[in-house]
Amino acid sequence: MKKVQLKVWELEDGRCEVCKRAMHREYNRTFKRKGYPSSETNAHHLVCIDCFRGQPDFLAAPIEISPKVLRELEEKSPVGLGEETIEEWFIKGLRRHGVILSSGKVTRKYWLPGVGSFYVSRNGKSRVIRSAHKIYPSPRLELKPQEKTRNLPQPVLKLS
Repeated sequence: MKKVQLKVWELEDGRCEVCKRAMHREYNRTFKRKGYPSSETNAHHLVCIDCFRGQPDFLAAPIEISPKVLRELEEKSPVGLGEETIEEWFIKGLRRHGVILSSGKVTRKYWLPGVGSFYVSRNGKSRVIRSAHKIYPSPRLELKPQEKTRNLPQPVLKLS
């Protein structure tokens, strides 16, 4: 099953078929479509952990950034801010392009391409509590559009 799951992840360019969020290959889930042998890649839909569990995305809640992380971002002078504040730029980027690297009950690790990795804690609201490593020098969002997809019909999740 793990081989099929990894192949489905590759075929969908590592993006959830429901919400389109990018995810690390270790933190994806698949569920079987009816009427297909389970060994076929088309028998499985790729979904992120939030869609799989039927829970809200950590990053959909209001997000606060710890003063230490905000200070570190300010020191690095992110590229491409335009009229936005560093805080607005970072939150918007994390919401749209944050890649789930690990998942715990109240803490997750996200990678923001071209910027760095960050731990986000959730207790009613989300809070970026610290960077996982040093923030990249001259942070710049490095976005890669989805290049591959099997173009299957979007899965309908039955949430209980």
